Amino acid sequence: MEKEKIYLTEEERDTLRKYNIDPKNMSSFDELLFTIDKMSNDTDLDEEEMDELEYVANEINQRKWYTSSNK
Repeated sequence: MEKEKIYLTEEERDTLRKYNIDPKNMSSFDELLFTIDKMSNDTDLDEEEMDELEYVANEINQRKWYTSSNK
């Protein structure tokens, strides 16, 4: 399977790094979104941290939709 190009803003990369999520190790948007979801469900995050991860996941999901619908 070919690795998908995952485009992220600097803010998104910084947020993911904060939670030890390395998008360079992900092969697709889906894998990245799954990892973010797992992190938010499996760890003890406060409401602000969960909101931060949810925001990034929503942005990535929108980009995924836009990228896949314009092929």
